[in-house]
Amino acid sequence: MVSLFLDTAELRIQNEEILTLDYWKAETDNLLAFSKKPILEGAGNISHDKMEKTVGKIYADFDANRKKMEALEEDEIEQQAIKKLMQKATKK
Repeated sequence: MVSLFLDTAELRIQNEEILTLDYWKAETDNLLAFSKKPILEGAGNISHDKMEKTVGKIYADFDANRKKMEALEEDEIEQQAIKKLMQKATKK
């Protein structure tokens, strides 16, 4: 969906067409309807605070996992560098 929005924006800019919030609201509704996704009517039933807490937890989990994966990748790179140095040292 994101790439579709970006492509649409790019085409409209190339054609020098105006981009308004009303346009994007209508396009979002059209895309959701086309994709057979439900369109939220009204404000929904989850408070902003609850959403912030939920999203915060999800992001914290994602970020911790991302950092763990980056550390593991960095460890692997360092292990390979050490292995190469050891092989070089034993060849001398």
